[in-house]
Order: sequence, then C-alpha cells, then structure tokens
Amino acid sequence: MGYTHYWYRPLKIPAEIFWAIRLDFERLVLPLADLGVPLAGGMGEGPPEITNDDLIFNGVKLCGHPANDLISIPFPAADASGIGPSTTALDDSSDGLITKLVS
Repeated sequence: MGYTHYWYRPLKIPAEIFWAIRLDFERLVLPLADLGVPLAGGMGEGPPEITNDDLIFNGVKLCGHPANDLISIPFPAADASGIGPSTTALDDSSDGLITKLVS
C-alpha cells in the first residue's frame, strides 16, 4: 500500500471562495517558480490560465528532468468516479489528465 492524498471539494465553488482561491494562486505562481517549481498552462506550455472563471495549470512540459520509463500515468478503472462527471471536470483541449476549477 502506498501513500495517497485525496482532495474533495463541492462540485460548484461559490464565487467569493473561488475569488479567494484565485488570489492565493496568483500570489503563489512566482514564489513557486523562484523555488524551482515553475507552473505552466494546462498543456505544460505558456503561463497558467488565471481568469474569473478558470484556473488551468500544469507542470512545465519540457522541465529538463531525464526521462524515466519506470514512471507512468495510471489511468483509473472504467467505473471510477470522482466529484462529478468528467465531461464537466476535464479540460476539453487536453488528453483527459487536466482538471479545471470553475466558479
């Protein structure tokens, strides 16, 4: 058995709470980069997308880490579920691995 971490949130975040999350996230982007944890847009390129409706971010696609074939992306079982349907939780432009937070 390994370590797992789960993050639960309401399907819809109230506007005032989303605004606070957005402000905190904006405040963290540069300090994280200064600590060697740069964030990029949803596809790993460009800046994170921070708007009144969306927070879309990912790690940097070309981060400089050596390739490691022992690391893989585990896909959930066909009957797995989360906080809501993937049709509304996933970024349509991604390969299905990017989750959007929406207000």
